[in-house]
Amino acid sequence: MKLKVLIVLSLAIFIQGCLKDSSTTGYTVTLSATDVFNQPSNTYTQGEKVQLNLAITNTGNTDISVLTGSCLASYEIFNSSGSSIGNVPIVCLAVVPTPTPLKPGNTLSESILWLQDTTSSNTQLPIGTYNITGTVPGLAKKATITISII
Repeated sequence: MKLKVLIVLSLAIFIQGCLKDSSTTGYTVTLSATDVFNQPSNTYTQGEKVQLNLAITNTGNTDISVLTGSCLASYEIFNSSGSSIGNVPIVCLAVVPTPTPLKPGNTLSESILWLQDTTSSNTQLPIGTYNITGTVPGLAKKATITISII
């Protein structure tokens, strides 16, 4: 048990030492959604597949370090009252995240397919309006998109 705690603590310290996210570093995090025809949309019929696209762009003058593994970000879903109702279910391999340098002007992105469900429920979300927030480990900025299910 002590060995597991030591490994987790060592990994956390290693990751913190590799991250660069200071006020002098400029970057943007954007989140968008497209339908199955790759058309931008914020309104979907119930049960329609939604492709979420998250991008990190280095807008500064120096490299930033982004932790990459099998998944770049996590996605939390909020209802219209602002309450968290779970995360977008995604499958990430158990890979130790690696600090990846992102040069000025470059973009790192990922796209995932969302079936309008959450990790707390395998059923589809009811008709309504939802905010989805993409969070990249180690970076302070997040991106949010509003999706309506009709």
